[in-house]
Amino acid sequence: MQHFSCSLDRSAKLLTAIFPCIIIGNSAVLVALGFFLPGVSYIAAVGIGVGALGLLTMAGLALYAPKAYEVSDGCVTIKRPAPDATIFLGRTADVQVADKQTLAGTIKTFGNGGVFGYTGWFRSRGLGSFRAYATRWDTAVVVRGANGK
Repeated sequence: MQHFSCSLDRSAKLLTAIFPCIIIGNSAVLVALGFFLPGVSYIAAVGIGVGALGLLTMAGLALYAPKAYEVSDGCVTIKRPAPDATIFLGRTADVQVADKQTLAGTIKTFGNGGVFGYTGWFRSRGLGSFRAYATRWDTAVVVRGANGK
């Protein structure tokens, strides 16, 4: 079995640092408005709710963030604090390092686009729709099954 640790790229580090600041900032503004504006004290409760929801979201993203990869006979396991994800290679057609052209124009269709990594469903011209468990786009590996997906 081979074990590979992973680290965040610059964009993911920046998003991971900025996201909680935005959550706390928005909550603080709403709480302040609720206390200082007459007749709208309910806004303070909204601010507390927004902060709590944001922090729960951060916790969920941290649980599913890739921490390492293990390659063993017939599978790749994405190690993370939450239950690990395993990709069974079976009849794998191709494994290659993704180049910039393959990932050019990648957009997030459902998932996390940079806070603690890139996880979920994405789409690019070179790959079409794909699932990602990544922390860096510059060292991404593409695994294609026998069916081409």
